[in-house]
Amino acid sequence: ARLIDTYTKYNRRVTPEMLNDRTYSLENYNEWQSVKDEYAALCLDALKLYYLMPAEYRDAFDQLVLFPIQACSNLYDMYYAVVMSGGKWNHIMDQTHIGYRSWNDPKRNIMPKVTFVPEPRIAPAPPVFVEKDGYISIEAEHYTRSANGTSADWVTIPNLGRTLSAVTTLPSTATPSEDMYLEYDFETEKSDEATVMVRFSSTLNFNDYKGLRYAISLDGGDEQIVNINGDYKGELGRLQAEHIITTQTKHLLDKKEKHTLRIRPLDPALVMQKIMIDFGGLKPSFLGAPESSVRREC
Repeated sequence: ARLIDTYTKYNRRVTPEMLNDRTYSLENYNEWQSVKDEYAALCLDALKLYYLMPAEYRDAFDQLVLFPIQACSNLYDMYYAVVMSGGKWNHIMDQTHIGYRSWNDPKRNIMPKVTFVPEPRIAPAPPVFVEKDGYISIEAEHYTRSANGTSADWVTIPNLGRTLSAVTTLPSTATPSEDMYLEYDFETEKSDEATVMVRFSSTLNFNDYKGLRYAISLDGGDEQIVNINGDYKGELGRLQAEHIITTQTKHLLDKKEKHTLRIRPLDPALVMQKIMIDFGGLKPSFLGAPESSVRREC
């Protein structure tokens, strides 16, 4: 179960047909080598289990678990080689890959059937994130405080997104009440203007193209209202290719001490993955900066 769970997590970051040599950063956070090594380690775990299990189960395991992991691990190795050597394996993944019904490839990709499974509710954690190297990076589920609403609750979706998980409100048909929020405490080394980047899964603006909104505020100050996808009109492009929507807001931090960032959902179906606060040191990367260190409050 762990092998399949991790395999689908890695392939949700970027699907194999959308992966290329420019997807991950070679220069920042050791990102390309890290994701390549993660897949190689998963492949090795699958191969070890293959040889440990009884022979009568190996064919099924190879088809359902081992081969898909080996194929994707090999793909990551090839694209990493493109980065390091300057250009091999161009167009090897251009062929249609989803929806095979016979030996030859279909004319178009066909989406397989999707079944949704309810997930357990998340438990709050009390961390204070500490600035280092000019940024703070926070996984959305690692909030300091939370408040459920009268019509909806916060839940986590494990392994959804590019890194750890995502948080959302359920039921997805219920508009969050005004008293529903997540808060993130953090400490800064400087007082200055900061850019807060929030990453969401690429939810469609199903509300007649009005867009999905959230409110964000710092230290109890005035809220800024952000619409994550109000400009989307159904066109195909980066939304489908990258599976991510990144928003930005500017905030003034007038003191060097602990601060509280509050995010309040205004519409249902917001699926938040990661929060990054840039004080001038955040570097570009596909996964985003690794999560910052924390100080636990008693």
